This record gives sequence, C-alpha cells and structure tokens, in this order.
Amino acid sequence: MGLLPSNSICCEVNFPIEGKSVQIAGVLARDETGTVWILHRGRFRGIGRALFEKHYKGKWQNAEGDPYAVVAALGQPNLVRHVADFVRLVHGIKKPSP
Repeated sequence: MGLLPSNSICCEVNFPIEGKSVQIAGVLARDETGTVWILHRGRFRGIGRALFEKHYKGKWQNAEGDPYAVVAALGQPNLVRHVADFVRLVHGIKKPSP
C-alpha cells in the first residue's frame, strides 16, 4: 500500500472582516446593484503579480481605487466552480505542465 501525496496550499482567497488589508489579497466588494463580489489582488506566494496578469484572462474591477481580479459573485449558482477555476489557474501558473 502506497502513501497518499501530501496536500499543500497553492492559493488562498481570504478577505478581512471589514475594509482591506495589505497582508490579505482578497476583498469583498458590493457593486451598484447590491451584488457582493469576491475579488483578489493577484498576489500569490511563489509568483509575482505580473506573471499572474499574463495568465489571468478574467475581468478586473477597481475597488476603492485598486485593481482586483474578479473571482465570483456571492450567491450565484456557479460560485464554487468559479472559485475552483480561479484556484486551478493559480495552481497551473505555479506548477506548469511538463
């Protein structure tokens, strides 16, 4: 019987309880329609923002003057899929295929 590979964190989408924090790259932002969005600065341990920007083909949204990658809207039916796609993208940048 073989050992299972260990898991490691490739990406976190965290946000502060309120406002924004320079230590936390995620934020929640409400648009003019009242929709709450999960946004991310595009900074990750192991890759620079420029490399993320090169690979990220999704939407960017300004929140309080700063650009953020749009991850997903809270309450949408495909929320989990959008978050999973975002994490897969980051994982692919960090560990490109051979």
